[in-house]
Amino acid sequence: MKYIEAVVNRYKSYENIKYWQVENEPYLTFFSRAACGPLDQDLLDREIALVKKLDPNHPIILTDSGEFGLWFQTYRRADVFGSSIYLYVWSRALGPIRYPIGPSFFRVKQNLADWLYGPKPKILIELSAEPWLLRPIVETAIEVQLERMGIDKFGEVIDFARQSGFETQYLWGAEWWYWMSERGHPELWLEAKKIFSNN
Repeated sequence: MKYIEAVVNRYKSYENIKYWQVENEPYLTFFSRAACGPLDQDLLDREIALVKKLDPNHPIILTDSGEFGLWFQTYRRADVFGSSIYLYVWSRALGPIRYPIGPSFFRVKQNLADWLYGPKPKILIELSAEPWLLRPIVETAIEVQLERMGIDKFGEVIDFARQSGFETQYLWGAEWWYWMSERGHPELWLEAKKIFSNN
């Protein structure tokens, strides 16, 4: 709590602060629970209350997994709701996976959350437009990276996100697009430039 207080007090007057993201995917149970233990609901609520008290001028954003999150606990506590889309992932057990869902999956979840708790801003805060790898990029063959997120999958992910109903979208992968362009594969970097110049 002292850390949160120090950070908020230091940065709350900065013009480039738009939201405070208090926690990332606090209700997503299967990634971090082995290391972190169960969610301390009381702590989460106290964190939110502290940030609102220290800076009532900036909304609180909380996030939940797009594919696996139920959204409701997160959605009702947030001023702004953030979610993710990881269309292509890689499993050690199963290999490459493309989740068998369409953009309407996200529109239905948004409509249901709005119906239950009232409309609020919703952001696609993690749009995975980079490969899901098991080793660092510098240790993974370029061919493997392109197989997992080549220009074809990149385009599919962008089109999918456009139809998902999220008005604001943050693409993840800019460092990788640049890194690939420096290694003779500029197509992702150039396509991203087109996307950003049109928005």
